[in-house]
Amino acid sequence: TALEGVPYKVERWTPTDPDGIFVGWSVTGTGSMLSPGDTTVLDGDTEFEAVWRERAEYTVTFAVDGEEFATSTAIEGLPFTVIQDTPEKVEGIFDGWLLDGHDGVLVAGDTVAIGGDTTLEATWRDRAEYTVSYVVGEETVLVGTAYEGLPYTVDGLVPTDELLMFTGWSAEGL
Repeated sequence: TALEGVPYKVERWTPTDPDGIFVGWSVTGTGSMLSPGDTTVLDGDTEFEAVWRERAEYTVTFAVDGEEFATSTAIEGLPFTVIQDTPEKVEGIFDGWLLDGHDGVLVAGDTVAIGGDTTLEATWRDRAEYTVSYVVGEETVLVGTAYEGLPYTVDGLVPTDELLMFTGWSAEGL
């Protein structure tokens, strides 16, 4: 309730609408626009009508080593969900997405506020390296290297023994 001729402070409350961004209050019949917290003098019964604008759409680019991997669309004022697709490269294990101004690494399903066209850059960690030893009896006859997340091909080495027939390699530690 406001009194005529007495300054009236517009409520600080801001309405929300999933389809638009609140711009301000239109003062019916005057053509003036007020924002929450503004002060005005009323000269009779007055109606404020919420004014909205469409939400902007922003392009979110997911990049790997500076090259586009995927794109998505973020809507202004709504949470953006990080995509499920994950890049791969031999040199490392994908660790997530980095966003300037955001602490930490974003992973699939995380939500974040996006305020303009944005690029998220893939971040990687080193692959673990494993030693593969081929042992016959008590003797190591061959040593190879395997890398986390990459297929490993068993060597074609076939040991010979006069009394036994070789049927394959058994794996310990898997």
